[in-house]
Amino acid sequence: DEFWRSTTGAPSTPDGLIDGWSKQNNSAANDWSDLTGFFATYQSVAAAHFPGAPSGDAGNGTAWNGVPFDGDEVDTLEGVADLDQWARWFAVMTLLQSNETNISNGQDDDYAAYFVPAPGGQRRMQLLPHDLDTILGKGDSTASHGLYDMTEDGSVFTPLLPLIGDGTTPGSADFRNRYHTALRALFGSVFNADTGVVEGILVRGE
Repeated sequence: DEFWRSTTGAPSTPDGLIDGWSKQNNSAANDWSDLTGFFATYQSVAAAHFPGAPSGDAGNGTAWNGVPFDGDEVDTLEGVADLDQWARWFAVMTLLQSNETNISNGQDDDYAAYFVPAPGGQRRMQLLPHDLDTILGKGDSTASHGLYDMTEDGSVFTPLLPLIGDGTTPGSADFRNRYHTALRALFGSVFNADTGVVEGILVRGE
C-alpha cells in the first residue's frame, strides 16, 4: 500500500524491490526507469490534487480535494500510461467481479504492469491481472461489486481518485467516458453469451 510513491530509488540489483515491485523479465538490464518514471510523472500530476501530501507521496494518507485531472494532466499521463488499455482493464475486472486484493478494488497489491514500447523511446504502463482465482462469485470469498470498487469499496486506491472519481464525485470526464464506453462494449460483446462474438473470433482465427 505505497500507492505509486516516487520517494524510493531503484534497486542496485535486478533481484531488488521497489515498494514490493519486482522485475519479471529482462532483469539482466537492471533498468527500472520505466517504473520510476511512471511513479515520478503520476506523482507530479497528482500533487496538486492532494494538498498537504508529502513530496512524491500524493494520496498516501492524504485526502483528495475533489478536483479531477484536467485535459492537460491526462495528456501528461498518457505519456507514461496506456489509458485506453487501463479503461478496458478496469472494465474487465469490474465485470469479472474480481475479489482478489488488487488495484481494481482499491488495494496496491496483486497486479502486474507491462511497459509497452512507444515511438520516441517512451514506454507506457499497461495493467495486468494477477491471481484470478476469486472471480464471478467463486473462490475464497464473495462480495457485492459496483462500478467504482477501485475508489470506494472500503479500500481506496487513492491516487486514482482524480482520474476515475467515485460514485459521488467524478474524476476526469475523459477517462470516465473511456471506462463507461469499455463497459458498454464488453457487455455487448465478449461478456454477452447471446451475441456470438466469441464464436466469430474463433472462426476468423482458424
